Formats: sequence, C-alpha cells, structure tokens
Amino acid sequence: MCDYRIFNTERPVKKSEKIIMLSRENFNKLGTENYIKVLSTDRRDSLGLSKSYYYYILEDLKRMGLIEENGTHRGQCHSL
Repeated sequence: MCDYRIFNTERPVKKSEKIIMLSRENFNKLGTENYIKVLSTDRRDSLGLSKSYYYYILEDLKRMGLIEENGTHRGQCHSL
C-alpha cells in the first residue's frame, strides 16, 4: 500500500524529481499539524510555535531527508 500527502508550501522548493520513501512512523509525523506547518514555511514567527519546538521539528525533518541544510525541502513524500 502507498500513501501520500499533498499540501501547499511557502518554503523554497529544490527542483528535484526524487521520491522520498519514509517509514510509516515518519510519514505519520507529517500528518501532524505542527510538522506540516514547519515543512510548509520558513517564517517561524508566524507559526505560533516556541523557538525550541520549531527547531526540534526542523532538525527532525532534516534527519528524515525532507529538508536540506539550507532550509529547502525536496521531493514528494510516500510511506513504505
């Protein structure tokens, strides 16, 4: 079975044709409102999240390979 999520983003997007495969656990994290907020915009002040929580989620997204070091995100997200 393959699931996917589609949403709008204000964060700069890297031109990529890659598909990123995620574990079900990481894919489900993307369903939470806060993860989607951080993935979709780089304007931390507009999200209503504490600075430490924002950066915790940002680092988690980088660990998953969804956001690169310069803050852009890449590809489409699919679960295994």
